[in-house]
Amino acid sequence: MSRMHAALTRRLSADSGFTITEVLVAMMVFAIMSIGLAYGITNALVLTQESRSRQTALNLASQDLDKLRSLANPFEIRSTTADTQQPFTVGQQAYTLSRTTQWVDSSGRSSSCGTDGTTLAYKSITSTVSWKSGRGKPLSVSLDTLIAPNSRINADGTGAILVTIRNAAGTGAAGIPVTIAANPAGGGASVAAPAVTDGSGCTYALKVQPGTYTVSASTPGGIDSTQQAVATNQNVTVSAGTDAAVTFTYDQAHTFQVGYGTTYPGGTAKLPTNLTTTLYNGVGGSSVFTGTPTSIKAFPYQDGYQFMAGSYVSADGGGSATCLNPNPGKWTTATNGAIGQAPQAVDAAAGVVDPVSKKVTVPMGVVTVPVDKDYPFITAVSDSAAPDFDPGCNAPNPKTLSFSGITAGNVPIALPYGTWSIYESKTAGATTPSTSKNLVQTASNKITFPNGGGQTNNAGFLIFKWGDTVTLDPRKVP
Repeated sequence: MSRMHAALTRRLSADSGFTITEVLVAMMVFAIMSIGLAYGITNALVLTQESRSRQTALNLASQDLDKLRSLANPFEIRSTTADTQQPFTVGQQAYTLSRTTQWVDSSGRSSSCGTDGTTLAYKSITSTVSWKSGRGKPLSVSLDTLIAPNSRINADGTGAILVTIRNAAGTGAAGIPVTIAANPAGGGASVAAPAVTDGSGCTYALKVQPGTYTVSASTPGGIDSTQQAVATNQNVTVSAGTDAAVTFTYDQAHTFQVGYGTTYPGGTAKLPTNLTTTLYNGVGGSSVFTGTPTSIKAFPYQDGYQFMAGSYVSADGGGSATCLNPNPGKWTTATNGAIGQAPQAVDAAAGVVDPVSKKVTVPMGVVTVPVDKDYPFITAVSDSAAPDFDPGCNAPNPKTLSFSGITAGNVPIALPYGTWSIYESKTAGATTPSTSKNLVQTASNKITFPNGGGQTNNAGFLIFKWGDTVTLDPRKVP
């Protein structure tokens, strides 16, 4: 009987079905297969949709080029800007069409706007359609074509003016108005204002009579690389049958808030009435501003500006005339370990107006001089015979700085770095012995240095030279 019971138990155990472990494994295998199948189906659908979108984009680009080929005047075809790009919606997919152009001249050279002294031959055009895939990935397609004018761009007796405007980043400055005026007695004729610059920074004046012209470009808040609100070329010569090219560098100005290093323990020094301020950039060189401005609009060079009191004239552009001592970085001779350190560059961004809280302080030295009540004017004259450690100033017309509204007593005055003779006089600007007194020579024992004096290695420390000049020295111990 027991033998029969054991056999029955074995048979029932064999018919008991899957264990829970087997069920879980089967479900996991099924899930993996399902996910793989779903991913494959989804990926196929996405690729199909991207393929359809790509074909639609190619059709849109092709239609754009077909439309452009029907235009008789290639000058009507302009590079697009962010504002002039064309949006399309096909089905539920959004597309954007943009366009870039390049002129090819008679010598085979290509450029965005054309080159000087040649004749424009044809225009290279690239139409680009962009969109985002279902996964959010940016995609685009581009098609190119060449378009030549149906006839000569200029009549036999005329020429063209090709204008290129680049911004601080070196790319085309779009939307800039341009004017062209014939110079008096220059042989030209009136020219209608061309269209504003396109996305490549280009605009054109066609069928211009031979002669000389003044070409200008400006827009509110704009400034050119020479710190002028209006970019101007006054000597553009147009010849029959060829093109004259004009290039400007123009962008929205950066506005700096400016202060001057006139404070010292116990008070504020008086500024010269005719102080100049230099903003120096390695590309643009020195830009000199007059009138001790409290705000300065400047071209937004990407590496910014160094600020200096006085007129800094470097030898970057060649020549021997220099005025280096306004720049502390040019005081390269060390004394007691102290050496000059170049001012830190201040960033400049196009169209940005700095708040007052971001004011740039222009460093200066301060000296206190005794003034007689009968001599209400002070004049400081830079001395070219400076000490060896002073890099000097031998530029034409030595700096002469004037102070007015002086009252009797000890008067603190602020000066750019360098070596100075200081005079008090009865009339403004007088420096001759009959009308003035050299304060350093006649009252040296009464001159004080409120922000540091002698060999103390402070910013703006002063020393005497030969009893008749005073040196404001910016060197510091690194």
